[in-house]
Amino acid sequence: MKLAKFVGAAIAFSAIALSAVSVFAAEDSFTIGSKIFDITDGKYVSNLEEGHEIAVPVDITSTTGSVTSFKLAVKYDASVLSGGIAVQSPLPSDANIKKLIGTRIKDQNDSSKWGAIKNMVLDDTQVGIGNVNTTYTSTTEVSAKCVAMNFTNSEAVPVDASAPEAYLLFTVVGKDTELNKTVITVLDAECSLADVDNEKSIVKNIPGTSNAKANACAGAFKITLKDADLATAKKFVQGLYVVIGGEKTYLYDYEKSGSDPNFVYEFPVRLVGTGSEPIAVDIYAEISDTETGDTKPIKISNDDFKVTLNSPSDYASAAVSIG
Repeated sequence: MKLAKFVGAAIAFSAIALSAVSVFAAEDSFTIGSKIFDITDGKYVSNLEEGHEIAVPVDITSTTGSVTSFKLAVKYDASVLSGGIAVQSPLPSDANIKKLIGTRIKDQNDSSKWGAIKNMVLDDTQVGIGNVNTTYTSTTEVSAKCVAMNFTNSEAVPVDASAPEAYLLFTVVGKDTELNKTVITVLDAECSLADVDNEKSIVKNIPGTSNAKANACAGAFKITLKDADLATAKKFVQGLYVVIGGEKTYLYDYEKSGSDPNFVYEFPVRLVGTGSEPIAVDIYAEISDTETGDTKPIKISNDDFKVTLNSPSDYASAAVSIG
């Protein structure tokens, strides 16, 4: 099979807009990782690249619509992440960090690390104190790598339903191939918040939800092409693309196995976005009769091929055939 030029394997489809939630929620809670920001390249990401620095958003929900203090504790997968990012002067990622707004907080035990960004808006008369411990010793997860963030303010600070209250900072130290693998977990039993200005004393055991995942996607499938099948059909593949909702996207990334002349090529594709109904996917190969001949696109997937959007842990196999 001749591989001309193949493209990146994460395909984004239109996200379904969610309606805004009320400021006064039914339950105090923490939600983290809804949209991870890659400080290294300045993009929001669904996958984690080794060596990159990331900011993981922290959204706080309060029944009073504000807080005077909170404590958030999380554990993280140390095979993928390390708590905090290195403080450098000048900080190479400073311009990207500033896109998040907020105030950077150094690790309380290690001044060589930034541990978090506080994004809460304070009045000029208010005094906010925040600290973060990227080597936090958990009382419930004693052997796990953990991070804790604390915040206390002299007056109640509103929590914004449309923006994170803070970001936890991590360095990506390893790559995991599993899809939708949760790499950060909220330690509910060690989380708390209060809003004493609005008659809410410290509430403990605040429930937490984590959307911080490696290789996050709504659906995924893998296309397999074999040299043996192409040889039997006497065809050459010059390109490969998919059509979803009328949008055409070429594929680049592939995994190669086997040996000449029986190589096997697998093209993993992730669908990034939100949705619940299976999504129709058409797969096309640009095929020629000779290695340098003119190509024509041929649909190689079944007419009824659909991808289930259930946040899978592995790729579904796409049935394809080249005649």
